[in-house]
Amino acid sequence: MFDRIFDFIAAVWEWFIPFTVINAYEQGVVLRFGKFHHVVKPGLRWLIPFGIDEVKYETVVRQTSYLDVQSLTTKDKKSISIAGIIVYKIDDIRMFLLDIDDGEVDMNNIVYGIISEHVEKYKWEDVLGAGFHTAITRATKRACNKYCGVKVIAIKWSDKTVARSLRLWND
Repeated sequence: MFDRIFDFIAAVWEWFIPFTVINAYEQGVVLRFGKFHHVVKPGLRWLIPFGIDEVKYETVVRQTSYLDVQSLTTKDKKSISIAGIIVYKIDDIRMFLLDIDDGEVDMNNIVYGIISEHVEKYKWEDVLGAGFHTAITRATKRACNKYCGVKVIAIKWSDKTVARSLRLWND
């Protein structure tokens, strides 16, 4: 019984707090009645209470995102597996939080597509070279900045190998 009363008081109390603190490594956006109002930088930020203002925030310092293994076929018909890591930083917090559904997932999907497109155009020997890496990095930087509000700092390969792809399933 008392736990429900305390839960109710805690939930109602949040409606009366007229401020929020954005940490030094974060940025956010204020939504007023659910619509974008402005971007907030780190520090103490005043809000209109009673659910009128809502703050969404995200870490904007350099981060990494792992790219799962992709099984692809090169121009010379070799089956390869490729995996990597994206080093990135959020550049446009509004776009990252409001214009796309899930920023990191969308960024990874864009990079998966770029890698797939490029692997189909290159022979295996070229995939191992610097030209492939440069082309992937350049295309990734352009696309992620345009569609996700993310500045890609680097792409690092954790695995590039010729591998037979086996698909297993149960009946």
